[in-house]
Amino acid sequence: MDLGGSGPLLVPGTTLIIGGGKRGILYPIDRDAGGRYAFRQGHKVYSDALETIETHPVRCHDEQGHDHIQGHHHIMAGPVYWESASAGPIVYVSAEKEQVKAYKVNLVQRTLQSFQQTNAPTSPHPGAILSLSANGSRDGTGILWTVQQNRAPNDHKDPFITPAPGIIRAYDAQNLSRELWDSGTTLGTFAKFTPLTVANGKVYAPTFSGRLVVYGLRTP
Repeated sequence: MDLGGSGPLLVPGTTLIIGGGKRGILYPIDRDAGGRYAFRQGHKVYSDALETIETHPVRCHDEQGHDHIQGHHHIMAGPVYWESASAGPIVYVSAEKEQVKAYKVNLVQRTLQSFQQTNAPTSPHPGAILSLSANGSRDGTGILWTVQQNRAPNDHKDPFITPAPGIIRAYDAQNLSRELWDSGTTLGTFAKFTPLTVANGKVYAPTFSGRLVVYGLRTP
């Protein structure tokens, strides 16, 4: 259900699309060849699925009364990609009620290898919205930026309906256990599904507080 919930990631220099949805599964699809179906663990999924984010299937019903299996760890924000000089291609993804995770991508075999995850609190609905900045593939320059609700992970209120404070965190993209900075309480109200824009040494953050917040390095 809601497979397109996260939006697609086009992997640069390849014909590969990676995306997921509310099942909590990442799917790689060749945009030229299309997908192939197969049965895995009793459920119909793409046979070339890269990786399953841990899911706890629950039974739910659609408007026609049909049963469906849906995971708790929804992927509702698009993954982001970076190819670092030493670690190679990496995909970062945030699933609801999970830490932000990174996977190394084997572009030949189309497999994902678990790489790292953050130590920060898990992200309530809709997960963390990700952006990445770097000086090309140069080691030591990659920063993974996240913006999310700043409230308890078990608080499942929809921030579009019930406004919530937001927080930005910046991580070393090659070592997600290393948090570089966070915005504290300066951001204002979290704006659902709106990624940060990073350009010219500044971070631009839209909010539901009626303002655009801009962060940058302080000058003397």
